[in-house]
Amino acid sequence: MKQSEDYPVLIFYAVSPVHMRNLNILSKRLEGWSFRVIYNAELKWFSPDKIGQYLYDCIPSVDARIPDALWKGDVRAVIMSTAQVRKLPFKLVKSALILGVPVIAIEEVHQLALHGKRINNYMLPVDELLVASEIERREFISLGYPADHVHSTGWPFYSGLISNKGRNTKDELRNRLGLIKGQPVATLSLLMSSRYECMSVENDYARRQLLSIVSEGLPSNYQLLVKGHPGEDPRGIEEFVKKYAPGAKLVERYSDIQDVLSITDVLFNQGHSQVVMEALLRGLPVIIVPVGVNTIFEGILKDLIIRKPDDITRALSILDGDFMKAYASFFQTHLSIPPQKALEFTVWRITEFARTGKIRESVEKLRELVLWEACFIGRDKIDDTLGLIKERIGESSFECRLERLVRGNADYKDIVALLDWAGPGLRRNAIQSLWINTMVKRGLKPGEEDLESVKDFPPLMMGGLFMRVVFRWGNYLYKCGYKQAAETLICRLDNEFGHMNSVCNYVAGFPHCSGQIALTAYKLTPQPILFLASKLWHYTKLDVIRRICRS
Repeated sequence: MKQSEDYPVLIFYAVSPVHMRNLNILSKRLEGWSFRVIYNAELKWFSPDKIGQYLYDCIPSVDARIPDALWKGDVRAVIMSTAQVRKLPFKLVKSALILGVPVIAIEEVHQLALHGKRINNYMLPVDELLVASEIERREFISLGYPADHVHSTGWPFYSGLISNKGRNTKDELRNRLGLIKGQPVATLSLLMSSRYECMSVENDYARRQLLSIVSEGLPSNYQLLVKGHPGEDPRGIEEFVKKYAPGAKLVERYSDIQDVLSITDVLFNQGHSQVVMEALLRGLPVIIVPVGVNTIFEGILKDLIIRKPDDITRALSILDGDFMKAYASFFQTHLSIPPQKALEFTVWRITEFARTGKIRESVEKLRELVLWEACFIGRDKIDDTLGLIKERIGESSFECRLERLVRGNADYKDIVALLDWAGPGLRRNAIQSLWINTMVKRGLKPGEEDLESVKDFPPLMMGGLFMRVVFRWGNYLYKCGYKQAAETLICRLDNEFGHMNSVCNYVAGFPHCSGQIALTAYKLTPQPILFLASKLWHYTKLDVIRRICRS
């Protein structure tokens, strides 16, 4: 929807086709504004032909550069559906800060609740954060987000807020999938595999279990659809479906979830996906399959949580009556603001912030930015950000401590002062990560006080981002003679991050138990069973570690 060049501009940062759908929802209510989209031109779902279908001014970013054309005209605000610590969003937030343009992040899913506070895609210091529920707001504030900059507006991105595509689209999708008319349809929606997304709890084991449980337990009159994550190569999913749910049909990766749900009679999900909210808002029954993980549905949907194939018939029988009563408390807790109201609140907040130009204190934002820059963007990039801090506040003792940290020259006194400033949350973890790197690179043997300062590292939230540092730390502790501290760290990794392939490999390869499994590995390595040997070696070692952790 091309808009007048006379209108003030709202910049929208898009990462996926879903974000473009979100913009469609917002733009219809934000009259009198022109929209400019910045996107990563290297993403395949933003190819030139696909971008050409969007009726907005779309500006590509190559190599995470921010084109000058992005800031042309009367730019009033930047809107983000995700504020992850990656180069492009980092540079976007920093550029907006320099220009005095407010950045507004809108929570695209009920993220903290759905993921048990493991995932947080709003790590960059934005000016205003609009979240999906009051529970989300309280959790973000507890993580150190400034309370007066976090607002509970509800979830405004329900796909039912845009026009339904009608009967023809439903019939076309049914025909394309070869569905039999008159027979009920069950859909199993998957997360991104942990092979491609380190924060995902859906590893190969979980995926096998999900497909097997639903496929084996579903009554024979049901047809089963499997909907993968649009960002995942479907070839990997196809192999799992063929083996563990051979009668199921795999939906095309870019199919709109609105269309898929429109032909679905019951949704199965592990309990960590926003599609659950989509389904419930449509009055569609949801059955949770929490393979080895806790979800927000525990204690709320007790009778609609299944753990084995035989549970499905029982769960489906509950849905014969007024099944929406079973979800009443869930609605009250997480969906208390109806989508239409949520959209109104969100639009009002965006308009207010864009017109007033309200921004957070710039030095605090720059301090956070330089921490993330040193952690994940590169220490060779920090000079400019440090210079911006000095321009605004000079060289105070605190800024000197911060500079020593990000340059790898900090001492323990610096760390104490910086941790005191950081408070709870991810700023603290960034400081811990940089301090560990400093000790390892400079060959500083950690003292008891150093061990104490990083004992809660890595965090459960976004811990996957820090794993390279964690692995380095575990090895360094062992090298420095802190075997018990190293073992404690290894046990914690296994307990809290054991779903990650990299963690399994690291735990299995940890030197503590190498002598205990050497003979087993040696005896099982003749050529005919080499592959089996490598797997048994891996999991034997894991078992040894886990027995140590339980002892």
